[in-house]
Amino acid sequence: MPNFPSEEIKSRLDISDVLSEYIKLQKGGANYRALCPFHNEKTPSFFVSPARQIWHCFGCGLGGDIFSFVMKMEGVEFVDALRLLAKKAGVELKSQDPKLSSERSLILEICAEATRFFQNNLADKSGEEALEYLKKRGFSKEAVKEFRVGWALDEWSALYNFLSLKGYKADMIEKAGLVLASDKSGHRKYFDRFRGRIMFPLADQNGAIVGFTGRYLKERPNEGKYVNSPQTPVFNKSAYLFGLDKSKMEIRKSDLAVVVEGQADLMMAWSDGVKNIVAVSGTAFTEQQLNLLGRYTRNLCLIFDSDSAGDTATQRSIAPGQFAGEIEKAISIMDYYFKYAVEKYDSKNVDGKKQIGAFLLPQIKKIKNKIEAHHWLEKLAGLLGTKIEYLEEEMKQMFLPDEETISTRDQSPAGSVETKTILDSLLEHLMTLILSLKSQLSIEKTVKDIEKSRFYDIMARERKTPAERVFDIFIKDCKIGKSPDSFLSKLDEKEQGIARKVLLDAELASYDDTEKEISFCLSRIEKEIIADQLKTLESRLRQAEAGKDAKTSGRASARSSLTKREKASLEVGLPPADLRLPPALFVFEVLSGFE
Repeated sequence: MPNFPSEEIKSRLDISDVLSEYIKLQKGGANYRALCPFHNEKTPSFFVSPARQIWHCFGCGLGGDIFSFVMKMEGVEFVDALRLLAKKAGVELKSQDPKLSSERSLILEICAEATRFFQNNLADKSGEEALEYLKKRGFSKEAVKEFRVGWALDEWSALYNFLSLKGYKADMIEKAGLVLASDKSGHRKYFDRFRGRIMFPLADQNGAIVGFTGRYLKERPNEGKYVNSPQTPVFNKSAYLFGLDKSKMEIRKSDLAVVVEGQADLMMAWSDGVKNIVAVSGTAFTEQQLNLLGRYTRNLCLIFDSDSAGDTATQRSIAPGQFAGEIEKAISIMDYYFKYAVEKYDSKNVDGKKQIGAFLLPQIKKIKNKIEAHHWLEKLAGLLGTKIEYLEEEMKQMFLPDEETISTRDQSPAGSVETKTILDSLLEHLMTLILSLKSQLSIEKTVKDIEKSRFYDIMARERKTPAERVFDIFIKDCKIGKSPDSFLSKLDEKEQGIARKVLLDAELASYDDTEKEISFCLSRIEKEIIADQLKTLESRLRQAEAGKDAKTSGRASARSSLTKREKASLEVGLPPADLRLPPALFVFEVLSGFE
């Protein structure tokens, strides 16, 4: 469908520009490389081709175009990725397009309307007290506007009535987490979740409002200081970071993320000039939040208070403009652990030393760099007045709950490609070699030669591996002079992964003599096919002998010896002898004898 908006969006956006908003790309010739954001790795195996507008990770096998990347990174469906990228590309999407309607997009619309409603309330006479409170707490007018802070009227159903008049149905307003339902009166009634509260809209990393935090001005019986949106189809508190939509580029630029506890801390620090900052918004720092930040940096500065009594220490340091300086003085996580252990346990008696060791050794064991781990072991040995060898022995006996998982993840990343046969690998290599040829004329000539080769008939068999199916379509497209990447649309998801790898391999490859390499590869493929035939025949022979079928056994044994002879002749580079039939027909004739 040539006029579908996705094609126009792809034509307007460069894949490297889109992906660089999420991960650090390093230029390498005409392409880019990066550490894959979808599995743990130390050496970049993630490649981006601007020419073909595709990405592929050679480590975990994932790949695709800008839409598949955004869908995986943001955890959204195609429709939402389309909306996001259309905005970047300046492409207008028609709202009546049924492909663009989804529950998620409707909830986002409701949250956006609610944000405007709260902002208008704060600017109105009804929000004067709330606005005065924000000024007294040190929030600048610019910060209030930039973070779209608002005011929820102290009424039972002000927001519900507003959204209902806008045409939104009660069940969808409830799904957005903005109202609560009651059946006490005999029929279902809805009332606002947020009433009489300063409202902090929660924007996702793309700036779309997904939820809210409401803070009361006056203490209320049986109500907490803060009320947060519940879990909704668009909001997951454990995977959410406040301010990331504004700070992600600065985090990537500075290669450091400052993490604070609440929205107030972040907004005050933002006004103080600290832009590489996010807030966990009332949750413990979760693994999901850590993974989210890992898309932008591997370096964190955590600024959490030990208690929440009165004004926080973070806010007090921001007020006199000292926050940026405090960040520079931040200690490492291991220094923090040592400080914590020494303050909590007595290092002068045996029990205290054992408790310090039990606390610190598992943390040291997690450190993969041996030099760094040895540094902390030396420090611990000095603190406890013991030998480092004793600590190493003690640490070896400790078992970390996630140790096996970490090891497995490093060696075999999630989503890795299934085990391939040697023939599959050879076919992929052959396609790479063909694409490495200098001219389209050379490609077409080579493809025609391959079609005449001894092994090509075997590709006509009905049961094919994904690599064989890709090879079949690839050969047909190259033969008629189509663009090398035109066959992507004809493949399923697994086959597309193989094709993208081949396309990128061809761009990265460098051969002294490509045609010679092709000849060698063809020879290896023929050997592999014959070896497969031999395995099949030997298997049938064993089955026949087990069934005491003398006639079939004798036929299989004779054919097997011929196949071995052909295999041997290929290995020394001689033309096969004593074969009355081509390999494909030979196998068909032999195997048909077993029917």
